[in-house]
Amino acid sequence: MIKTTMIGSYPKPGYLKIPDWRNTDVSVFVKEFTKYTREKTKMEEVEEMRGVRDVMKQQVEAGVDYPTDGEVRRGDYISYHCCHLNGVDCEDLEEMSCRGGAYSYHAPVVRSKIQPREHFLAAEAVLAKMLVGEEAASGLKVTLPGPTTIRDTILNKFYQNDEEYLKDLAAAINSEVLHLAGSGVEHIQIDEPVFARNPSFAVQTGLKYLNACFDSVKENFPHVTTHVHICCGYPSSLDNEKEYKRADPQAYFDLLEVMDGPSNLYDYICLEDAHRPNETGLFSLFRNKGLVLGTIAIASTKIEVPEEIAARVAAVYEALPTKKLMVSPDCGMMMLPSEIAERKMKNMCAAVAIVNEKYGFACKKEIK
Repeated sequence: MIKTTMIGSYPKPGYLKIPDWRNTDVSVFVKEFTKYTREKTKMEEVEEMRGVRDVMKQQVEAGVDYPTDGEVRRGDYISYHCCHLNGVDCEDLEEMSCRGGAYSYHAPVVRSKIQPREHFLAAEAVLAKMLVGEEAASGLKVTLPGPTTIRDTILNKFYQNDEEYLKDLAAAINSEVLHLAGSGVEHIQIDEPVFARNPSFAVQTGLKYLNACFDSVKENFPHVTTHVHICCGYPSSLDNEKEYKRADPQAYFDLLEVMDGPSNLYDYICLEDAHRPNETGLFSLFRNKGLVLGTIAIASTKIEVPEEIAARVAAVYEALPTKKLMVSPDCGMMMLPSEIAERKMKNMCAAVAIVNEKYGFACKKEIK
């Protein structure tokens, strides 16, 4: 049976006033978010919990099998994680250019050895399950940034050796992953968008430290499903294809030659396919790992039709040697208007129901 999942972010409810990279000047949003976190009131904390509940409920009621908490509490998915690590300064920020000069911002700074400080995501996951109920949240997926992407997004002023830097980042992420698994989270995803921007570095160096993030997971938590998400870049605005600087489509081919290897410590690889459909030959490279197929464009307000999504999903399923397939949006949906995101998500789930019926797969009970 083909299942549905989300990739990470979801539009924040309008009643939340959390500074993030979409509603705040990108150059200073970390500073604003840090100030908000330091000064937020008990009422704002209650509203955050309400936001998590509302976002997860919306996903579950749409039919999503493996929802996320929408990353509602986060200003962004990278600095939010880094600011919970020892060694990273989120107060005295410094300007940094990211993604090959795609944008600049005032970034957190590595000033001493990176070490885990608190297992914050596990605590958030437990709370999310309490807010929506254990049954509704049984498939909760939690997302984390990967070491190569963190390396490209925060300023290093401590490590002289790049591999030592990546090793410590991976160890800190692995500590969080193990605590997530130990807290009952059954789907854990690490995001490495920089892999698509620099596939040669990813293959030669980054993959080693990505695997280190999942060290000891299968031995201790065999029921946990692990995902790696590789997107092609966020746009600066909606419905603006000309400014949407995506990674080279050849990058996925270059990466899969190595990332599909059976010795890699993750189960699924999540790829974009909606904004820019991949060549069908790409999917024949999945001989070991499962595929999470992006079917919803996160930078377009156009609503995808269930029948069109279903046709693409069926075509990819036919081309997929492993037949291990999940369906998702291309990436996080936070920049879309909430009502559009909800309609897209519902159509995605309806499309998967069409495909499951086509192949005679059992369909889950409808959620009222």
